[in-house]
Amino acid sequence: MSGWLALGAFEAAIGALLGIPGLLIVGTLTAGFGALTRIWRRGSAGKLTYSRRLGSERAVVGDIVPLEIAIWNQQTLPLPWVSADDLVAEGITIRERPELDLDDEALFRRVLRNAWTLSWYERVVRRFTIDASRRGAYPFGPVRISVRDLLGRVVARETREAPGTLVVAPRTLGVRTTEPVSAPIGDRRATSGLAHDPALFSGVRPFQPGDPLRRVHWRATARSGITVSRRYEPARAREVVIAMDVQTMD
Repeated sequence: MSGWLALGAFEAAIGALLGIPGLLIVGTLTAGFGALTRIWRRGSAGKLTYSRRLGSERAVVGDIVPLEIAIWNQQTLPLPWVSADDLVAEGITIRERPELDLDDEALFRRVLRNAWTLSWYERVVRRFTIDASRRGAYPFGPVRISVRDLLGRVVARETREAPGTLVVAPRTLGVRTTEPVSAPIGDRRATSGLAHDPALFSGVRPFQPGDPLRRVHWRATARSGITVSRRYEPARAREVVIAMDVQTMD
């Protein structure tokens, strides 16, 4: 930007020497613009605070997660144009920005773009809503911050990591069926237990209709005066079936 300063100083000097007020004003304004642009280039990006905050880092498919983006100009110099390109993983759905552009540098990343005009020590907060529509781990960052001058030219640029991850877990659904009798899991009690091992005797219980006579414990029945049946441990342990959809693509 030294060219703007030199040009402005030259115009101002010529205007002062030749007594041309218009040229003097133009030269002064040009030199001031060059000086201001140099200040923006040297310290503007370093005194900007950018933050991204997720309402929750873990969600379930179907949840709504708040997203808050904040930027703070911590200097006395106003900034006419500040932009931030925040990279998010492909698959994130933001209600306020349904169509996010693909990033040209990072593979499978989208860009959440924001732009501001900030006065001195101004802090701006923007709030978005994320629809957790697909399970997976969605990383955020890095963030590319750019500061432009009054003519729209980039005078400062900085990349910040700003890591973050949103983990979306699948929904937990109950086992339902229109035919409870055929349901493998349900509220109906089984009519018979698991296969028993006759070698694993575990005690006696009151006789129940349907018990075979060979399971009646006659000695215990004679002692107690109540008909009781032998009880055995199951021949094998109970099994639990866990079904999980591990498909990651449509």
